[in-house]
Amino acid sequence: MKTESYTVCKVLAGHVSPETAYIVNDYPYGFRLRCKIRYWVEFNAKKGARFFSQTTNPKKPGDPWNTPKASTFSKFGGALFINDIGHVCWDGVNEYSTIEDLVSWLDYFRPGVPAEFLASVFLPWLRAKIKHDEKRALGAVSYVTTTNGVEGERHVMQPELSVGRRAELFNLYVAPALLMTGVGIVQAPVTADNSAPASEGGVL
Repeated sequence: MKTESYTVCKVLAGHVSPETAYIVNDYPYGFRLRCKIRYWVEFNAKKGARFFSQTTNPKKPGDPWNTPKASTFSKFGGALFINDIGHVCWDGVNEYSTIEDLVSWLDYFRPGVPAEFLASVFLPWLRAKIKHDEKRALGAVSYVTTTNGVEGERHVMQPELSVGRRAELFNLYVAPALLMTGVGIVQAPVTADNSAPASEGGVL
């Protein structure tokens, strides 16, 4: 998988705190000194995920750890990886990620995200996005443009997904969750000709 800058070579898992961090023992510190650096991703059910890095200070006795540096939160998930030039990086998803972005990210980075966070934060958001796209396809989502405080035309928001792709993702991510909560028989999204594709089941 390629991110914006590099190819992902290895997804890192289990590094969720300073105590479980991924440590690089030889890292540049200024122009001449060397230090250790450690990386981890913090997961918060309300705020999301954020990336931390922390170096030791070779200028002080005992090489104490400096204050860690943190990224902003990615609301629906983040994961560490090693890129094609051997650097530790991270990649995250947020409320602006498209459905296809979320699915691609999950397919690749699932091993690097705690199962509890996936179940309680990421997957519910993905399901909500798919169901919202179904409403878009039915013409039930619209917005009004405003110019200088004056309302203009109402525009119907177009769906992100094709009919077939929406049904596929519904069966993979939405239907199993509904069955697990005891909703009962699940009907897949209505297609353009008002027929409902038969559910083939799926996995979370």
